[in-house]
Parts: sequence; C-alpha cells; structure tokens
Amino acid sequence: MQLSAAIEETVMLRSHGVEVVIPRAPEEPELSEKEEEKKEEEEEDRETRRRPTREVTSIKDQKRKLREERERERNERIRDREETEIWLQSLVATSSGGQQPSWSKTVKVLKDAIREGKRVGLIGSLEGGVTYCTELVKQAYKALLEAETSLREEEREREMNRALAELFVRTEPLGRDRYCRRYWSFDGDERLWVECREREESERERERSEETIKEKEREREREKEKE
Repeated sequence: MQLSAAIEETVMLRSHGVEVVIPRAPEEPELSEKEEEKKEEEEEDRETRRRPTREVTSIKDQKRKLREERERERNERIRDREETEIWLQSLVATSSGGQQPSWSKTVKVLKDAIREGKRVGLIGSLEGGVTYCTELVKQAYKALLEAETSLREEEREREMNRALAELFVRTEPLGRDRYCRRYWSFDGDERLWVECREREESERERERSEETIKEKEREREREKEKE
C-alpha cells in the first residue's frame, strides 16, 4: 500500500515537471555587506584613477541607490514568499475538509496559488537543472488532484441528472395481481418487470384484498334480500 502511494505521488509530481521535493525553498545567494563594501572600494579606486572626482561621486551615488534597490527587492521577495506560503497552507487545510461549495472555484484558486508559488521560488531548479518544489507545494498538488477528481465526478453526476430529467420515468405500476405483485413497463425496454413484495407484506395485502372482496359480496347479498 505504501509503495503504491509513493508511486502515485511520484507520477503526480512528474506530471508537473517536479523531480525532487525539498523542505523549504533555497534562499538566493546575497553578498554580505563587507564583501559589497570591499568590491565597491576596489571599483572606486579604479574609477578614481580614470575619472574626475565629480564623476566618481556620481557613480558612488548610483551604486548606493542600486544597493538599496537590491535590498528592497530582496525584502519584497521574502515577504511575497511568506504570504504565498500562508495562502497555500490555508488552501490545503480547507480543501482537505471534504465537500466544497464549488469544486471548480477550488481548482482555479489552487492553480493560481501554485502559479504564484512558482513566481516566488517555491518551485524552481537547483544546480544541475534538477527541478524542485517544496513540501508545501507538494501538498497543494495533491489537493489539486483531489479537487479535480471531485470536479469530474460532480460534472458526471450533473450530466446524469440532466439526462434522467429528459427521460420519462414511470412512478405508478401498470397493475397488481392477487398476490400483490406489481407490474412495470418502461420506455425503451420491451420487457415486463415484476416487483415481488416481501412475503409477510404480500400476505397482508392479499388478506386485505380478500376481505374487501368478501365485504362487497355481503353488500350485494343484503341488496338482494331487500329486493
């Protein structure tokens, strides 16, 4: 059973192009502040030898702004990743709760969240070109598979109900015999169907039927006597 589940999980991940699952997304390598300062000093020394002081000052301002921009972008990536992880966690917990108000909406939202997870690095490639996703994204893929399966079943049931609504369905039998068996005939079916009742119930029906017949006979006899 465990082997079968592992194979199904691997097939599911491969269908999304995922080769390995990792606990958390890798952080993008960032130069430390000292390493950046050292590089900037080396570049400034080279620029000072080639350019006037005014131009060197302008270049230093540009580099400072670039460094601030890189830091701002990094903080935004971290924030976006954290928000997407919270979004995915919520969707996985909700979709595993059983029946949903709308499976089509659940499928759409899960796909949107997974797409956002790819944008913020929860899905990507490691060194050597190996594709990965995080454990959380794997759970989202499983929830998506279950939601898509439920959606297909819901659509099949809807189609069946629509088809049944277009067909004539008999609600009353053609008649009964003395043993209270009911006879049915359905459009598109040349057979005659016989519905047999439970023995005790059938006996009670037969007794009531016989009592009714006897009561009618007694009434006829009383009417003859009056004449």
